[in-house]
Amino acid sequence: MLDQLRLFAGLRPDDLSLLERLMVVEEHARPVTLLRQGDQADGGSSAVYLLLEGQVEVTCSSPSGEQTVRKVVTPGALLGLVALFDDGPRSATCTTLGPSRTARLDRRTLKLLLRTHRGVHARFQLLLAQQLASDIRRLDERFRTALKTGQALAEASMG
Repeated sequence: MLDQLRLFAGLRPDDLSLLERLMVVEEHARPVTLLRQGDQADGGSSAVYLLLEGQVEVTCSSPSGEQTVRKVVTPGALLGLVALFDDGPRSATCTTLGPSRTARLDRRTLKLLLRTHRGVHARFQLLLAQQLASDIRRLDERFRTALKTGQALAEASMG
């Protein structure tokens, strides 16, 4: 299953096989919330999800409660990766859109795997770096948009 995903290119076949055995595949006939914004990602209850089939909508709530769709992800996407490495709250809500299939890997299992398998460890470090870079770019874009909007509002109120 994992050898079909570009995400895991570079892993040795035995590492892929081990990872597949450790992941719990879940079938979802209807929409289901996998991760909820604000939930604490602590202890053994934390997990990362790999989307195998279907789509997942990633949304965020503003302080005023307004729901914003950040993106819709497709098979091969990893969800909840950053929270596996810290105990902070989830930054988004991830909900499947219709029928889907996911593979779940809990924090304890992943940490054991990363300590004992160098290839998997290196790949997850790269995935985390890519996720963080993507998040920084997205935040930078949102910040620039907010600055432009603020400047336009300020100019409009002055004129």
